[in-house]
Amino acid sequence: MNTQKPIPVRLDRHALIRLESDAPDGYLVGHVHARITISSEPDGLVLMDSRTDFRGGRARMTIRARDEAKPGRNATVTIFLLTAKNKTLNTKATLRFEAPEEADTSGKGERSKLKVPAPIAVYKAEWATHGWNEESVARVDDDGRETLVFVNMDNQHFTKFLRTSSYQETGVNRMKNNFLLYVAFYSWMKHMMDVREEGKLEGEDFEHYESAELDRVAQTVIHSISAASRSEDEVAGD
Repeated sequence: MNTQKPIPVRLDRHALIRLESDAPDGYLVGHVHARITISSEPDGLVLMDSRTDFRGGRARMTIRARDEAKPGRNATVTIFLLTAKNKTLNTKATLRFEAPEEADTSGKGERSKLKVPAPIAVYKAEWATHGWNEESVARVDDDGRETLVFVNMDNQHFTKFLRTSSYQETGVNRMKNNFLLYVAFYSWMKHMMDVREEGKLEGEDFEHYESAELDRVAQTVIHSISAASRSEDEVAGD
């Protein structure tokens, strides 16, 4: 974690913290005793909601303020990495709690803008954390305060697409970025529609529906980015 300024934490939202380490990919999943924990000073002001495993020397963590946190106050958060060799590494950062934004109820404010959550990439080494496998596509976590969108970058359709394509490194990176953004967007839109339609499908019926719809999302996105890439190649070859 490389930050000198206080990290803003709105009382009604999650805050994203990026961690850097020389830990190998999938370190937390591959070592039973390795884990990440946090504490705060004053005590008990923040919670860790989620975290990813390390990939490329980086991991992500989302935190949120407890009810005891007050706007305008600062706190120090300490993040601990307990290693597989029983060593404890830690880093600190200053948090600044901010008040929630009040909605404009006067009817004179600007038209509200659509805010799509930033997607979080999940790889095979992190599947166990999410209860995923190669068929999993994405998940939207919405607690009413903040929305997180997780995308399975090792989904079976996408890995097959990359394996059978002839893209160089630049093209592969472009395809990965497109897959992440498109799947996250359509998954989030589907989530918003499901919220509106809540109650029409329940239990196992809803799970089957959701799985099938997300699978179609993955295949549609792959077809779209593949077709777009072919068009670019044809233009470049003219």
